[in-house]
Amino acid sequence: MDINMTNEAFQALHDKKTRGLPLSPDEEAGLDAWYKQRDHEESALVSSPPRPAVLAMLQAQVQTVNAELRTAAQQIQEVTAENARIRDEISRLQEQAARRSKAQPA
Repeated sequence: MDINMTNEAFQALHDKKTRGLPLSPDEEAGLDAWYKQRDHEESALVSSPPRPAVLAMLQAQVQTVNAELRTAAQQIQEVTAENARIRDEISRLQEQAARRSKAQPA
């Protein structure tokens, strides 16, 4: 098995294996080595401490999203209060219309 195979070639072997198709012993060995390499690279990424610049960027994004959420919550509260005011006005107008229709002779 050529260890210089591309990721695409190994992905094709992986696809072949996951579909239950037979692999040659060389293909199996190469795929196993590729899996181990992927696992090693993934472990290195997961275990490496985040860089301060990345943390600062993530904190800024969180602060931005929090500000947007606070703004949206405020807008929701304002709309809810306006809806309540309009419902009260509608009720008052319906009561007024009902009183006028009773007061007018048919």
